[in-house]
Amino acid sequence: MYVAYETQCGNCVYFDYQGDNSKGYCSYYRSYYYPGEECSHQEKRRRSEESANCYITTIVCELVGFSDNCKILETLRQFRSKMQQDPKYREILFEYDTVGPQIAKNLIENKEFDLANGLLDSYIFPTVYLIREGKEEEAVKKYVTMTKALEDYYGIKVDANVPENYDYKNGGHGKVLSI
Repeated sequence: MYVAYETQCGNCVYFDYQGDNSKGYCSYYRSYYYPGEECSHQEKRRRSEESANCYITTIVCELVGFSDNCKILETLRQFRSKMQQDPKYREILFEYDTVGPQIAKNLIENKEFDLANGLLDSYIFPTVYLIREGKEEEAVKKYVTMTKALEDYYGIKVDANVPENYDYKNGGHGKVLSI
């Protein structure tokens, strides 16, 4: 029987290990680890809670091997912070919070490496370029188009009714909402 220590993978409910001497999947950190591998859960959890994730793009970047602090993600996170200051983005942020986790889960579970590369080339790189060029509305449209395409691809239905108590100033992280 495998026993993990506090700072090792495998000691939490997020770790799925099949017991066949292979890596297990940690759904909390969205990474594969060997059981018992030193991973400093507390440090990762602290960093994870402090960072703001662009959920779909974070998963795409992870699938293609980019780091969590790459220029792409940093640019998109800064842009999302700017969107959170403008109420006109309330519906877009809400929709992303609603569908982001579902899309990201599908990308990871299905190991959609080819799709991730296609999303980078067709949507994410162009969105980052538009942001850097100051074409913010075009960037929003490009990212929304990607999200809609992924909703269609995975058959995800969206309720467009934004609840009155939705806090758009903290939205757009792609987190499951409990409103």
